[in-house]
Amino acid sequence: MGLRAYIPVRTKMNKIEKLEQEVSMSFKTKIAIFLLASFLSLAGFNLIASSSALDIMKIGKKAGYEIISNVLAKAEAAHYRVPVS
Repeated sequence: MGLRAYIPVRTKMNKIEKLEQEVSMSFKTKIAIFLLASFLSLAGFNLIASSSALDIMKIGKKAGYEIISNVLAKAEAAHYRVPVS
C-alpha cells in the first residue's frame, strides 16, 4: 500500500468537468454579487452630477424657501387683520 494510497486515482479532468467546477456557485453568492454590483452602480451614477444640475437644485431650493416664506407671511398678515365693522 504505502505511497500509492496518497496518489489520486484520477488526476486529469476533462474540459467539461473543469468548466462545471469553475462555474458552480451557490445561489447566495450570486445574489450577493448582484446586490453589490447594483449598489456600486447606483452609487457611482449618483455621484456623477454636473454643475448645471447642482445649480438647478440650488435655484429650486431658493424658490421653495421663497414660496414657503410668502405663504407664511400671508398667513401671518391674515392673522393680524382687524375686521371692519
